[in-house]
Amino acid sequence: MGQLSYKRVFAKTEKTVTQFFEQHGKKNLTYHNIQHTQYVVHKTLEIAAHYPITDEQLVVLYVAAWFHDTGYLIAEPKKHELKSTEVLKNAAGELGLTDKQVDEINRCILATRYPRKPVGLLEEIICDADTFNLGTMDFWDTNKRMFRELLAERKDKLNKVLFDQETIRFMGIHQYYTAYCKQFLKQGKAQNKKQLQAASLQKPLK
Repeated sequence: MGQLSYKRVFAKTEKTVTQFFEQHGKKNLTYHNIQHTQYVVHKTLEIAAHYPITDEQLVVLYVAAWFHDTGYLIAEPKKHELKSTEVLKNAAGELGLTDKQVDEINRCILATRYPRKPVGLLEEIICDADTFNLGTMDFWDTNKRMFRELLAERKDKLNKVLFDQETIRFMGIHQYYTAYCKQFLKQGKAQNKKQLQAASLQKPLK
């Protein structure tokens, strides 16, 4: 696959997934929406730029980042990764992907499932890009949007105190895998977690 073919795959992938979100978009997905997907794509490329990634590997990462949450639009949250791989398979022919590429992309998508056990650099990169926000100031906005999304899903079974406790617990078990993210995000994540813990202590339990 030449350079021109790679660029064509990139362009087709962005167009295909963007249209998929437009056709199947859900208003209650205030976090797992096209903006989150675009963010993950951007962060995937940012992390990958710090490693000797081949063009072939970059295609795998790029397509995986675009498709990783498409399943949220047509399946329940717990099954969204598997559904995302189905969405990818349906689009693979149009995108001109080989069976080998589809398999590698699927492995990257499924690596974002919890509990996470990424194997190899590509899976580590996609996992870190998916939770990049935890170690940045973006966390405070994305956390609000995640709360609104879960509140719409669980309705009376969730409140802000419980959500904060779940988030703090999640941040405690979460880890970054690439050396790049460990270096630049671990301290920020620890600070965000500390601030969230302090804020949650001030809220009355309802």
